[in-house]
Amino acid sequence: MRKNYSLLHQFISLALLLSQAKSDPDPLQDYCVADTKTPRSFYFNSAPCINPELAVSSHFTTSVLSKPGNTRANPFGFNVTLTNTANLPGLNTLGLTMARVDIATNGLVPPHIHPRASEGSGSGIVRLE
Repeated sequence: MRKNYSLLHQFISLALLLSQAKSDPDPLQDYCVADTKTPRSFYFNSAPCINPELAVSSHFTTSVLSKPGNTRANPFGFNVTLTNTANLPGLNTLGLTMARVDIATNGLVPPHIHPRASEGSGSGIVRLE
Protein backbone atom coordinates (compact mmCIF):
# COMPACT_ATOMS: atom_id res chain seq x y z
CA MET A 1 0.00 0.00 0.00
CA ARG A 2 2.89 2.35 0.79
CA LYS A 3 4.33 1.82 -2.70
CA ASN A 4 1.03 2.72 -4.40
CA TYR A 5 0.75 5.88 -2.29
CA SER A 6 4.25 6.96 -3.35
CA LEU A 7 3.42 6.41 -7.02
CA LEU A 8 0.18 8.39 -6.66
CA HIS A 9 2.06 11.18 -4.90
CA GLN A 10 4.64 11.35 -7.71
CA PHE A 11 1.92 11.39 -10.37
CA ILE A 12 0.04 14.25 -8.67
CA SER A 13 3.28 16.20 -8.19
CA LEU A 14 4.13 15.78 -11.87
CA ALA A 15 0.63 16.83 -12.94
CA LEU A 16 0.81 19.98 -10.78
CA LEU A 17 4.25 20.82 -12.13
CA LEU A 18 3.19 20.41 -15.76
CA SER A 19 0.04 22.47 -15.22
CA GLN A 20 2.25 25.49 -14.43
CA ALA A 21 4.10 25.29 -17.79
CA LYS A 22 2.74 27.82 -20.23
CA SER A 23 3.45 28.39 -23.89
CA ASP A 24 3.66 31.71 -25.68
CA PRO A 25 0.25 33.27 -26.31
CA ASP A 26 -1.30 32.92 -29.74
CA PRO A 27 -1.02 35.99 -31.97
CA LEU A 28 -4.09 38.18 -32.05
CA GLN A 29 -4.18 38.16 -35.85
CA ASP A 30 -2.70 36.15 -38.70
CA TYR A 31 -0.35 38.88 -39.89
CA CYS A 32 0.31 42.51 -39.19
CA VAL A 33 2.32 44.38 -41.82
CA ALA A 34 4.41 47.05 -40.10
CA ASP A 35 3.63 50.66 -40.87
CA THR A 36 7.17 51.98 -41.41
CA LYS A 37 6.08 55.36 -42.82
CA THR A 38 4.19 56.84 -39.84
CA PRO A 39 6.45 58.24 -37.10
CA ARG A 40 5.85 56.66 -33.72
CA SER A 41 5.32 58.87 -30.70
CA PHE A 42 5.53 55.94 -28.28
CA TYR A 43 7.05 52.48 -28.46
CA PHE A 44 5.46 49.14 -27.75
CA ASN A 45 6.25 45.52 -28.57
CA SER A 46 6.01 45.92 -32.33
CA ALA A 47 5.36 48.50 -35.00
CA PRO A 48 1.80 49.66 -35.69
CA CYS A 49 -0.08 47.77 -38.41
CA ILE A 50 -1.27 49.03 -41.75
CA ASN A 51 -4.76 48.26 -42.98
CA PRO A 52 -4.71 44.54 -44.01
CA GLU A 53 -6.45 45.42 -47.28
CA LEU A 54 -3.40 47.50 -48.25
CA ALA A 55 -0.93 44.62 -47.85
CA VAL A 56 0.94 43.69 -51.03
CA SER A 57 3.45 40.95 -51.84
CA SER A 58 6.40 43.34 -51.52
CA HIS A 59 5.72 43.54 -47.78
CA PHE A 60 6.73 39.88 -47.52
CA THR A 61 9.90 39.94 -49.66
CA THR A 62 13.34 41.49 -49.20
CA SER A 63 16.62 41.67 -51.07
CA VAL A 64 18.68 42.35 -47.92
CA LEU A 65 19.68 38.70 -47.61
CA SER A 66 20.93 38.50 -51.20
CA LYS A 67 23.98 40.68 -50.51
CA PRO A 68 27.11 39.10 -48.99
CA GLY A 69 28.28 40.53 -45.70
CA ASN A 70 31.76 41.74 -44.75
CA THR A 71 33.46 38.78 -43.07
CA ARG A 72 36.56 40.87 -42.33
CA ALA A 73 34.63 43.16 -39.96
CA ASN A 74 35.42 41.01 -36.91
CA PRO A 75 38.31 38.72 -35.89
CA PHE A 76 36.17 35.57 -36.11
CA GLY A 77 35.63 35.90 -39.87
CA PHE A 78 31.84 35.86 -40.02
CA ASN A 79 28.99 38.28 -40.60
CA VAL A 80 25.29 38.00 -39.80
CA THR A 81 22.75 39.97 -41.82
CA LEU A 82 19.34 40.13 -40.09
CA THR A 83 15.91 41.10 -41.30
CA ASN A 84 13.67 43.41 -39.31
CA THR A 85 10.43 45.31 -39.79
CA ALA A 86 12.26 48.12 -41.61
CA ASN A 87 13.35 45.85 -44.48
CA LEU A 88 10.71 43.11 -44.20
CA PRO A 89 7.50 44.63 -42.77
CA GLY A 90 5.53 41.37 -43.11
CA LEU A 91 7.48 39.85 -40.18
CA ASN A 92 5.87 42.25 -37.71
CA THR A 93 4.31 40.44 -34.69
CA LEU A 94 5.03 36.95 -36.10
CA GLY A 95 7.92 36.26 -33.75
CA LEU A 96 10.13 35.30 -36.69
CA THR A 97 13.38 36.55 -38.07
CA MET A 98 15.57 35.50 -40.95
CA ALA A 99 19.31 35.82 -41.21
CA ARG A 100 22.13 35.31 -43.64
CA VAL A 101 25.39 34.09 -42.15
CA ASP A 102 28.57 34.57 -44.17
CA ILE A 103 31.62 32.68 -42.92
CA ALA A 104 35.10 33.26 -44.35
CA THR A 105 37.53 30.43 -44.96
CA ASN A 106 38.75 29.30 -41.53
CA GLY A 107 36.07 31.52 -39.98
CA LEU A 108 34.38 30.63 -36.71
CA VAL A 109 30.94 31.30 -35.29
CA PRO A 110 31.44 31.57 -31.52
CA PRO A 111 29.23 29.53 -29.19
CA HIS A 112 26.00 31.34 -28.50
CA ILE A 113 22.43 30.75 -27.34
CA HIS A 114 18.98 31.81 -28.47
CA PRO A 115 16.78 32.20 -25.38
CA ARG A 116 13.18 31.13 -26.09
CA ALA A 117 14.11 30.41 -29.70
CA SER A 118 15.65 27.81 -31.90
CA GLU A 119 18.12 27.81 -34.71
CA GLY A 120 16.78 26.18 -37.81
CA SER A 121 18.02 25.96 -41.32
CA GLY A 122 16.15 26.04 -44.56
CA SER A 123 17.54 25.29 -47.94
CA GLY A 124 20.92 26.96 -47.90
CA ILE A 125 23.82 27.30 -50.24
CA VAL A 126 27.34 26.81 -48.95
CA ARG A 127 29.98 28.61 -50.98
CA LEU A 128 33.60 28.71 -49.90
CA GLU A 129 35.62 31.70 -51.02
